[in-house]
Amino acid sequence: MKPGDIKVSQISPPGPYVLLEPTDFPGLSGGVGGWTSVARPRQVAATSWAGGTEKTLRLPVILDGVEAGGTGIDRSVEHRCAVLMSWGNAMTNAPEPPWLTIQGVPGVSPHERWVLQDIAWADALINGHGQRIQQAMELAFTSYVPPKKTKSPAQGSRRRTSKGKKSSGTPQPTAADWASFISAEG
Repeated sequence: MKPGDIKVSQISPPGPYVLLEPTDFPGLSGGVGGWTSVARPRQVAATSWAGGTEKTLRLPVILDGVEAGGTGIDRSVEHRCAVLMSWGNAMTNAPEPPWLTIQGVPGVSPHERWVLQDIAWADALINGHGQRIQQAMELAFTSYVPPKKTKSPAQGSRRRTSKGKKSSGTPQPTAADWASFISAEG
């Protein structure tokens, strides 16, 4: 990794990494705030905390294979483009796209988890074989914040009230009840 390069690595499930050359300053936003206004009749709106927002990161980068193999020897960047594309879609053995880490961007911890949200393809340089040897793009990432799973209070209540009961309230007549009812009628 050269100074100034950005390394994006697939961590869950473990997988490949891609080295990128920045073409402009990264755009990091979010991660703070979360206040909302709550309208109130005939009063000034109240301010209420709704929770923080996720971070977003925009990286203008280039994959450069021009003379990557030495003077006059270009290398295709098609494989690295395919890896980036795979990170934006659910995988065959997982229900969602992979989590990523990003190194080399000021203000971004290498321990934070990210997901690839968008790729805006830009100019490309194509060799005589029809393969890209240089590809400019802007990658958009969103910080991955796992959902908190909580147990429903109603589910516990339903479980407690249904133990040992056959119905929700009215007792059902037994065969002996029916026999005594029929003999009383007859």
